[in-house]
Amino acid sequence: MKNFISKLALTLCVASTLAMCANKPSDKNDKLEYTPLKFPKTENVKVNIIKGDYAIAGGRNLRLVGDKIILRAANTDNKHHIQVFDTKSNKFVASFGTSGRGEGELIGYTEYDVNIEKNEFYAEWQNKYVIYDLAKVISGQTGYLKEQGFHKNINTTDDIFYLGNDRILHLGGRPRFIITSKNLQDTLGRYDERHYISKFFANHKDPDFQRRYIGNNGIFTLKPDGSKFVNSFYSGFYMQIFDIKNNKITAGEECRFVEARMKDELAAMSDCITGPYCMDSTDDYIYIMYSEGFDFDFSEPRLGVFDWKGKEVKNYILDMMAYSFVMTPDGKRCYCMVQDDEGECWVGYFDLK
Repeated sequence: MKNFISKLALTLCVASTLAMCANKPSDKNDKLEYTPLKFPKTENVKVNIIKGDYAIAGGRNLRLVGDKIILRAANTDNKHHIQVFDTKSNKFVASFGTSGRGEGELIGYTEYDVNIEKNEFYAEWQNKYVIYDLAKVISGQTGYLKEQGFHKNINTTDDIFYLGNDRILHLGGRPRFIITSKNLQDTLGRYDERHYISKFFANHKDPDFQRRYIGNNGIFTLKPDGSKFVNSFYSGFYMQIFDIKNNKITAGEECRFVEARMKDELAAMSDCITGPYCMDSTDDYIYIMYSEGFDFDFSEPRLGVFDWKGKEVKNYILDMMAYSFVMTPDGKRCYCMVQDDEGECWVGYFDLK
């Protein structure tokens, strides 16, 4: 398996011109234009904050497992990387993930997913992976480590998802996308094409600029049935939908909503909106949280809902900053991490109609 390229820090920004969705690109790239987003319905929603005696910072990579939310955050009550929030009691009930080089430990826990079928927590850091029995590690039992292993190469991709049948989908490296066995020993599928995005990138004086833009700004979500995934970007609201079948990754619809205009691969021009910064999905819809504010303004985040062809369905305007989220499987509730006026981080939620 090839080495994966490490990613630079994330910078959120997208261009100011709103745009429409297009189908697969034709050979005549100049016809792939950007036109405004058009949601048939828009609704204002109030975020309900679940306050308590907890104090956390961060709150990323949310995964919903039954009544529990698994998330990466710092908590003043413990030194673990992973926190567990119970949506029934509205309390943090457990934590795990110790930094170290010992048995069952990783240095960091930035890339992980949950195998719902086996109730397992799978995480990677560089060339090491671990698999925990989720029920045991949440309840504080010993013997939660089910498996660990090493690979000779360094794996530092942006995101990973469990595909089923002991396969892992790695996203955002070199190759761009890759499917491996869970022990990282076998490469089962790969995809390394980078499609035409806009004239701005095609005409850029640096021929490698688009590759770096794609590599530094990607966000992802996997359809729960494992048949599709989406790649959107922090710096520019351009979205690609990919299909997975028999370990083969193929490009599907491309959606051009906002054209990115960048000063460099990390920093946008001054008139760029913040754009999309977090994604999730159900079997029916794609959910993208984005902002139309400038200069990293998240004061009026929006949750855009799209079908799996990339067509706009509905837009929700939130009444406060939310920076990561996870949907319930039925798409009726969104749990999110929010920040209040005093800069405190809380778990919140709102319901979708």
